[in-house]
Amino acid sequence: MKFFANVLPAAAVAAAFALGVAAQDFTAVLGSVNGLIQQAQEVGKHLKRVTPGNIQNQGQGVAPAIDTLTANIINQINNVFIPNESDNQKPLNERDSATVAFAFQELTQQEENIIGTLLDDYSLFSKNNFVEFIIKSVREFRTAVTGYTGFLKAAAEPSSDTILAAQENLDNLFEAFVQLYEG
Repeated sequence: MKFFANVLPAAAVAAAFALGVAAQDFTAVLGSVNGLIQQAQEVGKHLKRVTPGNIQNQGQGVAPAIDTLTANIINQINNVFIPNESDNQKPLNERDSATVAFAFQELTQQEENIIGTLLDDYSLFSKNNFVEFIIKSVREFRTAVTGYTGFLKAAAEPSSDTILAAQENLDNLFEAFVQLYEG
C-alpha cells in the first residue's frame, strides 16, 4: 500500500479549485514562489553535503531541513493564498500568470533536486537508519507541495497547464521515492 494514498484530503483540494482561489496580488505570489526557491536551494545544498564521512552529523539535519521547507510552504498557503475576508482578491492576468508559472518551474526543479538527491543517497541513509525520518518528512513535504500547487494553479489560472506540467515531473520523482524507500 502506498503511504501517500489519501494524504491530502480530496475535499480540501476540490474546495480550493471550486472557489477559484485568487492570490492577493502578483507581487505576493511571485515573492512566495521566489522565497520557496531560495529555501529549496538551501535544503538541496544541505543534502549535497551529506557524505559517508559526516552522515551522523549532517544526516541528522536532513529531515528537519525538509520539515522547515514544508512548514514554510504551509505558511505561504496561509499567508498568500487563503484570503482574509477583508482582502480584495483578484486573479492574476495572463502576463503575471506566465511569470509566476516560469518561477514555479524553477521551484519544482529545486524540489526535484531534493527528491533526486534522496533517491541517489538511499543506501547511505538506509545504512545509517535515517530512512524512517526521511519518509515521514517527505510525506508531509509532498502533501504541502500538492496543496501549494493547487492554490497556485487557481491563482494563476491562465498558466495552469504550465504549472501542472512542472508538477507532473515532480510527482514522478515522488513516486520513484515511494518505490525505493517503501520498497
